[in-house]
Amino acid sequence: MCRFPERDRWRGFTLIELLVVVAIIAILIGLLLPAVQKVREAAARTTCSNNLKQLALACHTAGHANDHLPRNLVQPHPTDLYQNLHNRGTWLVMVLPYVEQDALYRQITDLGLDGATAAGVLPRKLPLLRCPTDPTDPGAPVSNYAGCHGPQCWVGPCGYNPNQTHCNGTGNWPAEPTPQTLNPPTHPRYAASPNWGYTTDSAQVRGMFGRFGPPIRLSDATDGTSNTLLLGETLPDQRRGRGTGNWTRAVVTTLATTIIPVNHMTDYTSPDGCTVAPERYFENHNVADGFKSRHAGGANFALADGSVRFLRQGIDPRTFQYLGCRDDGQVASSE
Repeated sequence: MCRFPERDRWRGFTLIELLVVVAIIAILIGLLLPAVQKVREAAARTTCSNNLKQLALACHTAGHANDHLPRNLVQPHPTDLYQNLHNRGTWLVMVLPYVEQDALYRQITDLGLDGATAAGVLPRKLPLLRCPTDPTDPGAPVSNYAGCHGPQCWVGPCGYNPNQTHCNGTGNWPAEPTPQTLNPPTHPRYAASPNWGYTTDSAQVRGMFGRFGPPIRLSDATDGTSNTLLLGETLPDQRRGRGTGNWTRAVVTTLATTIIPVNHMTDYTSPDGCTVAPERYFENHNVADGFKSRHAGGANFALADGSVRFLRQGIDPRTFQYLGCRDDGQVASSE
């Protein structure tokens, strides 16, 4: 019987062979990682889209129950644009009973915002208000979703206001109730509007939500609910007040304006932003208060008919404004 030498029978891998195997495994992992990341992003984007869908349908239910969409319950200060009076909560508070958060809603309304904070009820993180793609502190009591203010004039404090033209107006600082209308308008069919949405008159609000809660109904979207933006994504850390604020109390920061391009990032946070980087300064409202996300190429939006669409960040500015404005007589498509 033939016998193999003992050293051949127990021969193991050489160092070179082991290195080759490790290299092959590393290559396979390198090939698989992008695919895994794409799957994770697709799942996160789907979750984000579903959150918007739930909020949009809740807005519909609230609209039918109350004869108007959920709104900010706050009054403007007569002289100080930075102050809000009698703040009883934002539109996100008003929508709570329609997203299975009735108990939280009752606590907030019974105790008031200050009382709920003192009692430890607030601040509160709600998974429904967070997009998994956003790396902002997942435990922060903030919202990735904002009501659409439409092409509302939105002056900033830096004297750098390149987006004001899209609201068909000009503006000064501090913001004025009646900015000067451009002639001819950048986008015909809607008039200039009060800066920062500083009005309680729904007729002066271009979108489906107003800063001081004027009652707006789905029927006010005379351009058609399938052609009007209702909600969209935003990034809390891209605007001062969104990243540390409470979604129940903030007013302007629960809204966004379409005059700012989709995914225009404002990640400069140092106090010298007006001088060094006004185009991306998180306190320059004219560039910071827009719709944005960490999704590649655009952001999710809910239309007033309850459907959700992904709008690319290079969308034509005129189309974006007409989608944001509920009653300009221009039928714009999100497709």
